[in-house]
Amino acid sequence: HGNATFQWLPSVTIQAGTLDKYVAPWGSGGDSAMEASFESLFDESENDDEYEEEGEDVFARRLRKWLSKHFEHYCIDDLHPGSEYDVKMRSMLNILVARRRYLVRVLNLPYRDEDCWGSYLASDEVALTCDFAGIEFRFHLWYGNAGPGFHVHMDDETTSAFVSAVLFGSMTHLVYDRHGGSQVGVRGGNTFSFWRSKEELAAVPEEGHLATVRNGSHYLFPARWAHTVQS
Repeated sequence: HGNATFQWLPSVTIQAGTLDKYVAPWGSGGDSAMEASFESLFDESENDDEYEEEGEDVFARRLRKWLSKHFEHYCIDDLHPGSEYDVKMRSMLNILVARRRYLVRVLNLPYRDEDCWGSYLASDEVALTCDFAGIEFRFHLWYGNAGPGFHVHMDDETTSAFVSAVLFGSMTHLVYDRHGGSQVGVRGGNTFSFWRSKEELAAVPEEGHLATVRNGSHYLFPARWAHTVQS
């Protein structure tokens, strides 16, 4: 419903956010030292005798160790614009989108139960995803399709937060909220978050704000937000 103040939070105003405020161009929003540390994982493995003998398993172990160190106390509610984890995740994305061979290498790591990489296909999108102990990244390749409308990404309660890079095309989000207004003509699909009744699921009204993210950008999507998207 917009900005709000509460008696039990003196001197605090909670502001309603919009997704466009969380979008940044590649190369920004990170930390140079963090970027150098992450990139060193790739450089070290390429010049390591142990790597020559054991291959990508060595790199995978080093990556897990690095993530565990830098995200040891991470919680999805800690991921918000300008936060420590926002900076860390954008630092990683900046390296992966600038060095595509690194991105390909990570996406092709040997599968283990604790590994994070996967993908999904929608009517106008291929998404490469990673979820490592609650740390979620997405890489979207949008190719468009005649009249696909919006397709739903999140059903039921949303319990993840992520940063995402748009590698190709553009994507328009309808982010469901109660202050963005009705979006007449937007086909939102079947989304059942937050506005549910106790007896039965009720579809979320096509109500919220629209935000378009284009190739060359990455964005942060907070926990417990729900959206549908269209290329």
